[in-house]
Amino acid sequence: MRRLVPLLVLGSIAAAIAGLLLVAPGAPRAAARPPVPDPGASGSPPSDTAHRPQVDLGFDVRPLAPGVYAVIRRNPPGFLFDCNSGFIVGSKGVAVVDAQFTTESARQVITALKKITREKVLYVINTHAHDDHVSGNQAYREAYPEVKFVAHIATERDLNTGYLERRKQLAANLPEALASLRGALAADRGSDGAPLDSDQVVRLQNDIALGERYVTEAPAFRLQAPNRTFRDSLTLSLGDRNITLRFLGRAHTAGDIVVQLRNPDIVFCGDLVVWPVPLAGTTSYPLEYAATLQRLRALPHATMVPGHGPVMTGDDYLDLMVRLMTAIRTQTEAAVARGDSLGALMKNLDLEEFRRAFCGNGKVKNQLFQGYVVQPGVARAYAQATAAKH
Repeated sequence: MRRLVPLLVLGSIAAAIAGLLLVAPGAPRAAARPPVPDPGASGSPPSDTAHRPQVDLGFDVRPLAPGVYAVIRRNPPGFLFDCNSGFIVGSKGVAVVDAQFTTESARQVITALKKITREKVLYVINTHAHDDHVSGNQAYREAYPEVKFVAHIATERDLNTGYLERRKQLAANLPEALASLRGALAADRGSDGAPLDSDQVVRLQNDIALGERYVTEAPAFRLQAPNRTFRDSLTLSLGDRNITLRFLGRAHTAGDIVVQLRNPDIVFCGDLVVWPVPLAGTTSYPLEYAATLQRLRALPHATMVPGHGPVMTGDDYLDLMVRLMTAIRTQTEAAVARGDSLGALMKNLDLEEFRRAFCGNGKVKNQLFQGYVVQPGVARAYAQATAAKH
């Protein structure tokens, strides 16, 4: 996230972060820690009453099936965050789904993997090009020199076109942002002037800790771009197990992919699905998002691992996202057809049903909804609809 009053980051910092993390301008800085639900959980948003505020950059390794593990991050989404990962272990090697925001975070995940298996990592699958999913590639190259990085062709293009410059800008601007975050903690005041609650405090502390790690590593960072790509689908063999990578359409980015397993039916879906609030963001395709999610829903999946948030074993949250993105598309296309300006669209926008469903009365979640969905998501939808009209 980015603006700070004193918590919100300046515009130049916002622009740098937006290109890497897909965190929209104006997004606030705190979010609740998602608890990992029981295996029978419905997939609905977990209750805020389960929070255990603490500074925590760690993760939990959750077995989903023999040889299949979800790596669920414990730091909540916000200004800076790590992504969930997955381990898929076969008789001839391992496929890892997504790396992390820093090489140190990825090294910790690799340490956990080595406690599970001695098999080498054959593939690291990057579900899209954002920094919190690809920075850790470097750690896998160090640990497994022959590893292949697999991604959609659009992800390869994004990483080879301006990525390093955006990353350089982010590393240069983060110290100023971190100073602002520390100032917010010292002042104990949110953007509304009220004292920070426990979730806001822990969010700031997590942001500072992860941001400091990123800045420290920046001089030694080396991009590990994809060296195996595909357009529509690709099947990878791990010996006794095959996995299928699928591009279902543009949504969170131009190159989102999912990793599908059968028997049992498990899907690692990257940031197509993010809890507690969808990451529409500045590089999204909101007019196509709902259709892409419907294709995801059509895949056999008893278990779904989102890019951020708890493992889901039901479709309640996915269906809520579909309805939200459908509402954004419907209202935006109608506004463009009438010739309304973006300002007029924003003024008449009605997403109250979804704000209540995603956020309730939670102050932080409401700020996330405004910063991730309403501001950048609707602006992107308007740009798409306007381009289509002309």
